[in-house]
Amino acid sequence: MSYYSLISLMPKAQPYNFLLDDYPGATVAYSLRKLRTAYSGNAIKVRRSSDNTEQDIGFVGNLLDTSSLLTFCGAGNGFVTRWYDQSTNANDAATGTIANQAQVVSSGAMITDIYNGKITTVWTADQYPILTSIPIAQNFIMFAVVTRALTTNALFPLGSALTFLFSWNGTGAIQSQITTGLAVHATGFTTIGDYIVSVLRDSSNVLKAFRNSTALTTGSSTGTPTTALRFGFSQGASSTGRMQEMVFWNNQDLESSQSNIETAINSYYSAF
Repeated sequence: MSYYSLISLMPKAQPYNFLLDDYPGATVAYSLRKLRTAYSGNAIKVRRSSDNTEQDIGFVGNLLDTSSLLTFCGAGNGFVTRWYDQSTNANDAATGTIANQAQVVSSGAMITDIYNGKITTVWTADQYPILTSIPIAQNFIMFAVVTRALTTNALFPLGSALTFLFSWNGTGAIQSQITTGLAVHATGFTTIGDYIVSVLRDSSNVLKAFRNSTALTTGSSTGTPTTALRFGFSQGASSTGRMQEMVFWNNQDLESSQSNIETAINSYYSAF
């Protein structure tokens, strides 16, 4: 067999998937990878533990610039003080409170997910206000890439008291809430592992949740909240767990695209 024949039989590398190019119009988009071709900003701002100095960290080859980040942090730890919004809305989420900052570097090494091997952040009662008030619309959809490392982990990717609550509590119940409407999806699911989880509200005020391509139980919701959202905070509780990505489309009916968006995200993270 010739050299060229061998080359033709080799598996071809898959093209990088820019999620927001294929599904534009996101309200907020936070990730440790680049999500939009035209985005020219940074991924995160990081505080190093040695002297609390902060530095913006961008992308190299569409992925987080780990070389610059590790050089900046040295032998110490690194914590995210700001998540830059990769949508077109500049809805950055930031906190100056040290106790509320998720960790991305530990003792001079990147923190990686134990399942998919990609860079992740570790949340321990952390939260980030989103600076712009974002009223929740009739239709919305949200996706989060999370790791349940312990059965007691709880994760609240996006929410505020009596606004949009999405949580995964210690008993394994995925919950979503709009003002007075609460839907509890698939209680008792506490399996450790990687997950792409999503929740949407359709034109009939029905809250629907999905976990790794599996549709869970549904529930009704009411109300149109107008208060500002928080990234990693709901009903007085802050996030605990691991997160790599969160994208939220507001005022868009993307229910028919839910499966395709989930598949596109999974092509990078291989959660299922």
